[in-house]
Amino acid sequence: MLNKPRTKGYYMIDFHAHILPNIDDGAENAEVSLNMLKISAEQGVDCLVAAPHFYPDEESLKSFLERRAKAFHSLIERCNAEENFKMPKIKLGAEVYWFKGMSNAENLDKLAIQNTQCLLVEPPMARWNEDLIEDIESIGVKQKLVPVIAHADRYARMLEDYSLFDVLGRHRVLIQTNASFFIYDECRKKALELLAEGRIHFIGSDCHNADNRRPNIGDAAKIAAEAGLAKQFAQITVNSKRVLEGN
Repeated sequence: MLNKPRTKGYYMIDFHAHILPNIDDGAENAEVSLNMLKISAEQGVDCLVAAPHFYPDEESLKSFLERRAKAFHSLIERCNAEENFKMPKIKLGAEVYWFKGMSNAENLDKLAIQNTQCLLVEPPMARWNEDLIEDIESIGVKQKLVPVIAHADRYARMLEDYSLFDVLGRHRVLIQTNASFFIYDECRKKALELLAEGRIHFIGSDCHNADNRRPNIGDAAKIAAEAGLAKQFAQITVNSKRVLEGN
């Protein structure tokens, strides 16, 4: 595990974390959430985007937002009870599962990452057609939101088709990859190549617990640095910070 960097002004962001307790398949309770936050802080993460799953065909927006607020307050209470712990900042968001006609949906902005216009979209695990990608792209035109494809690397790796990044590059969408993209031996080379080319916009741990799907942004940062790409990794952090500050 990396120690927190001492570089002045250093800032690391986890752009996709299932850190909120008892809301989805992420942290099962506030104690697990606290442990996840401690691991993140030890790695140098100063801010996380809490992105619980939202499945529009299974739950109303009102119900989801109420559950998210309850989970967040539960986490805050647990962290406040912990002595000598400086909790990383948390920005509320959602990992929104794509559905047909999504670009025309009402109140989509309520699912955007807090104080931003970025919407984290999870496409289905299948071969994507142009209609799907164009509908996601249209969110930007019709809703004035910025669609961000969640864990794009997972689709490329599972479908064994890295041309997905070329397809996405032809559309007005942003790309979030998981830190594991840099960690897994079978895809590390591709991850570093895309990082060097500036084709990754955000990096998240997609952490779900403190065990087998633990926070790992620091591990990805170390791998990038060892490959001579520390500046490129840091630039993603700078860009993420600007986005989360509303710029």
